[in-house]
Amino acid sequence: MELTKALSKRNYKSLLWHAAFLALAKNFMDVDTIIPAMVIDAGGSSVHVGFLTAILLGVAKIAQFFFAPFLQNKEQKKGYLLLGINSRILSLAALAVIFLFSGDLKQDIILLLIFVFITIFAISGSFANISFTDILGKSVMQEKRKSFFSI
Repeated sequence: MELTKALSKRNYKSLLWHAAFLALAKNFMDVDTIIPAMVIDAGGSSVHVGFLTAILLGVAKIAQFFFAPFLQNKEQKKGYLLLGINSRILSLAALAVIFLFSGDLKQDIILLLIFVFITIFAISGSFANISFTDILGKSVMQEKRKSFFSI
């Protein structure tokens, strides 16, 4: 499929919508706000918050080293992007369920599950990011990319 000006314009607008929602989601993922507060509320300590920060910052970046060679030669990356996005959604939904039933669970179990699902969240985000960057580069005409990233 060849990228036409009309298709590029539609992709441009769609990707701006995506960027707006991603900016809202970034507030949840911020290592200084909501997630550490959840860990502290679940009975965690500053050491737990430190491990969580390492997972969100370090594990996500390291995972890209492993995923990039796998995804590099794949012709169709949309399925991999959707897999990463859906994994993130499921991990956030699992966190919501954990907190919904947190009164019935032990604090140690809650903390363990938080770490498991935040790790899945971080790794699936790095997996989706590789595909997203590739798709973004192919979806917007080269002369429009500068204005897109500026917005």
